Amino acid sequence: MLNRFMDNNFIRKLIQYIVIEDEKNETNFNIHRFRMFNDLFRNFDLDLIDHFIEHLNILIDEKTKEKYKGYYREDLDPRRMYCLIEFIRTLINNKTTGNTFLETSRWFLVLKRTIFEWRIPTLWCAINEYVKEMLDHPYKAVREYIANLHCVLSVSLSFDIKLPNGQSTHHPDANRFIDTIHERLHQAIEIYERKPLG
Repeated sequence: MLNRFMDNNFIRKLIQYIVIEDEKNETNFNIHRFRMFNDLFRNFDLDLIDHFIEHLNILIDEKTKEKYKGYYREDLDPRRMYCLIEFIRTLINNKTTGNTFLETSRWFLVLKRTIFEWRIPTLWCAINEYVKEMLDHPYKAVREYIANLHCVLSVSLSFDIKLPNGQSTHHPDANRFIDTIHERLHQAIEIYERKPLG
């Protein structure tokens, strides 16, 4: 593949094709095309720059209205983002409860760690442990946000994987989590049966 992108003739034709497609679809930003170039330069670093620079200079001089801010931050290496990750870790350990908005905003920021995907297993474990204790949080909005299928709880469990040498101990275990919830529900039912709310 690298040899293909080292071919100036191929690059010229590829750029021409992309420009023609962009003119047809003026309003659509193609994330797949962006990722292709992003991955090329991430994997092959400066090896390709000499072959692309001439075409890039032409395209850079053109005026465009699109904004691509944010896309370059996807799939970041956590080692380069140590300070941000540590800040987010402090948000997890922050026990203070102000109001619903502050609490849900804090967990929204924590959820943004998904850009690091599976590369920060210890933090996913920490989040999972903390979130388990917040399922009976006094604020309904916080409980719903944490338990929502698209939010914190599901993401913290989404990297429960089996490795060739056995079960990963670095990621939260979905089965163990379900057992914990089952036990807590059983305790709640027993308490209710002993002393009904009415």
